[in-house]
Amino acid sequence: MRHLSQKNRGNFVEILKLLAEFNPEIASVVLENAPQFAKYTSPDIQKEILSIFAMKVRKHIREEIGDAKFSILVDETCDVAKREQMTIVFRFVDNYGIVQERFFDLIHVKNTKALTLKKELSYLLSSYAFDVQKLRGQGYDGASNMKGELNGLQVRVGIRFSVRFLSVIDEIRFLENGNRSVPKNFRNRAFRF
Repeated sequence: MRHLSQKNRGNFVEILKLLAEFNPEIASVVLENAPQFAKYTSPDIQKEILSIFAMKVRKHIREEIGDAKFSILVDETCDVAKREQMTIVFRFVDNYGIVQERFFDLIHVKNTKALTLKKELSYLLSSYAFDVQKLRGQGYDGASNMKGELNGLQVRVGIRFSVRFLSVIDEIRFLENGNRSVPKNFRNRAFRF
């Protein structure tokens, strides 16, 4: 942890400092003004506070989606420590008719096999009470574990939830085959909001 007197005190402490500048109530109880053993700047406390913020943001996004139909965008990668992780983004139409995309979660997974990713995705959807019958599209990066025709995540999620899907990749392939645009009825069947 960086010492509080250093010029660059880290993102978390700098955010606290910024909040304190604009809110006297916060300024009176954080950093140098905090009670002796209640500075709340240890790495464990920072992670816990950020986890609470993330949970509140996810709850807000879930409320924003409401009962609307939605699509998911999923990608997998390794972090700096070489741990596998999966990112989840939701795409939906808001109450004003505007398409929105919201980063929802970054989930550490034991591997990036399609079955593992499907289990994590299923758990996330059920944990936040998403009605999978409203799932209208899936977007993946084209990796075989994501979009594989026999065992990819897209196939496994489609089988599990019995929903028809059309990915952006499929639309691009349709256009590459000399078609000028994707027919409305073709797109609406899969992405109807």
